Amino acid sequence: MNANVLDASCVSVVKDGGTFTPATPNPAGTRTIAAPAVNDTPANALPLMVNFSCSGSPYTTINCGIGAGEPNPVTASGGDWGTAISSTSWLKFVATKTP
Repeated sequence: MNANVLDASCVSVVKDGGTFTPATPNPAGTRTIAAPAVNDTPANALPLMVNFSCSGSPYTTINCGIGAGEPNPVTASGGDWGTAISSTSWLKFVATKTP
């Protein structure tokens, strides 16, 4: 996902039938909408440790995208549901030998 910023203006807002004009209709600069996940690419995969619990942020696909050359399979479970994957996040681990 590229350029998660917004640069816009708002000349008026209508609420409950009334029109309101913002004091600053065109503020300077941009605003960040949401920062992209750090592990949105294979090169930035987050490490997983053996017997380590992983939950919550940063283990999410929120604000992730599909990178160039990244596989984009169709979700299937007992048949084709026709829902394309729209985001991925990457994790990595080192397999360990058990005695």
